[in-house]
Amino acid sequence: MITSNLTGTAMSRYTQLANSEFSGGFASDGSAEVLRDELVFQRAVQAYLWSIPAINIWAMKEGSDQIPRIARRAGLVLGK
Repeated sequence: MITSNLTGTAMSRYTQLANSEFSGGFASDGSAEVLRDELVFQRAVQAYLWSIPAINIWAMKEGSDQIPRIARRAGLVLGK
């Protein structure tokens, strides 16, 4: 038996998607709108997830660029 941990809004969203009406293999106008909204949401989530590595690399570069300035302020000598 499969149980669901989804509650409230997540369950109603899933139920709405699962119960979308199709007639002759085509979505009704209401179902098409719900599915289009879900597609936009999924694309936004994917874009966010794909941007995380790039943002991480940028933040590491920004942080490493600050090391010499922080070391000088602390009186440390880096390198030779």
